[in-house]
Amino acid sequence: MTAESDMITCGIEGCQAVLKSTQEYELHYEAVHINRCSKCARLFPSCRLLSLHLDEAHSGLFAVLAARAREGPKKRKDDGPYVCLVEGCPRRFRGDL
Repeated sequence: MTAESDMITCGIEGCQAVLKSTQEYELHYEAVHINRCSKCARLFPSCRLLSLHLDEAHSGLFAVLAARAREGPKKRKDDGPYVCLVEGCPRRFRGDL
């Protein structure tokens, strides 16, 4: 049995987790704190998807660019600010798939 003094408290602000081992702490940290949006607390499976989310959901500049792309002349379907979610795919979208 783990002594109370051996317990590890998560140091992330607002997290109340108390863990029994370093391994348990590492698993907790990876599952709960890595790739979490600092604005809305949503969790993402990769750094890339978190970055896209931050741009698309929380960036005022992105919102302006997206509005311009939707309202502007429609030269090509793939000339917008939205990036394909598939890793390595170069396609971009205006938002009206």
